[in-house]
Amino acid sequence: MFNLIVNNGSVSKKYSLYKKSELFFSAHYEREDDNYIKTEKINNNKEEVEISDDKFKYSFSDFIDSIKDRRIIASEDEIEKVGIRVVAPGTFFQDHRKIDSVFMEELEDKKNLSPLHIEPVQQEINEVLDKLPKMPFYAISDSNFHKDKPDYASIYSYPQKITKELDIYRFGYHGLSVASIVESFKEELPENLIVCHLGGGSSISAVKNGVSIENSMGYSPIEGVPMATRSGDLDPNSIFSIMDSENYDTKEMQDIIYKECGIKGISGLSSDTRVILSEANKGNKDADLALNYYAYKIKKLIGAYNVILGGLDAIVFTGTIGNRAAEVRRRICDGLEPIGLEIDQSKNKILIKDEGVISKENSKIKAYVLETAEMDQMNQILEEII
Repeated sequence: MFNLIVNNGSVSKKYSLYKKSELFFSAHYEREDDNYIKTEKINNNKEEVEISDDKFKYSFSDFIDSIKDRRIIASEDEIEKVGIRVVAPGTFFQDHRKIDSVFMEELEDKKNLSPLHIEPVQQEINEVLDKLPKMPFYAISDSNFHKDKPDYASIYSYPQKITKELDIYRFGYHGLSVASIVESFKEELPENLIVCHLGGGSSISAVKNGVSIENSMGYSPIEGVPMATRSGDLDPNSIFSIMDSENYDTKEMQDIIYKECGIKGISGLSSDTRVILSEANKGNKDADLALNYYAYKIKKLIGAYNVILGGLDAIVFTGTIGNRAAEVRRRICDGLEPIGLEIDQSKNKILIKDEGVISKENSKIKAYVLETAEMDQMNQILEEII
């Protein structure tokens, strides 16, 4: 019997089929330039094909068809249980839970607070239930790893009555990614570690002895560093000023903060870092500004986390940008020599879609480029905890 893992990111969809801890088949659906691409992996062999808009939209059905066509399964009855990554604000969503009517009601209540994540995951859940209506189905929390952060790192300075009544806390996200990085070190885990998950969504986490003590995202996955289209930190008064001047309602302003800001907003070009890097290389000043702002905000957090950790042993770059964009890593690391990080630029340049160490041998702080293993982490949770 198989476990099926579903992971909707903000710009991609991933599916993996496991038997216990062994990965049998995976598929990654993403947009590349103006096309949709599906990358399938089986027995360490990868096959990339261009797909239609409909196949991307109904990717779960396409995935089920693929594993049946390849005779990995004869029928859906060979799938024992399903787990899906859920990104949603609230104490309720800090735990892994079985998906039932109560869960769906809670998710609907939070729908407007994380528009890039909740509506897509609702659609995906419904598509899975349509195909596998009787299958045990579990929500794997993306904030669970940050659940035990110190209390002072988990609050805002609102009156406590408001905080408690409305459940307004800094939950943090990308927990599955960070947990998978921590697991990858095994017995060689650094005592003081920073994980930079950089992708369509980006966050920075401080981990001490394998435990999260800080994550740059907060109540929702908008706080922190700028992202592909999300703003990151903003002064609330600037939001009120824009709403008053432009006569925007809450939904219109939220759409701007989630979908028109970040790298896309500053560059005025695209949310795709590859496009921004190419344009910056051609001398486009706004593209260069967007990259510098992104790197600057991340660099500030690395400096701050170095202090709250009481020193730093290692930094990990992961996520699509963290894995693939050597120039972004260079901009982030430039200037971090005073805290003990020295990057070997020749190593950094050659590590694209690969793993390894990019710091110099004598660097006090080690810098790694590692692939996140969210899917493996989710499968482990499905096997061991649920």
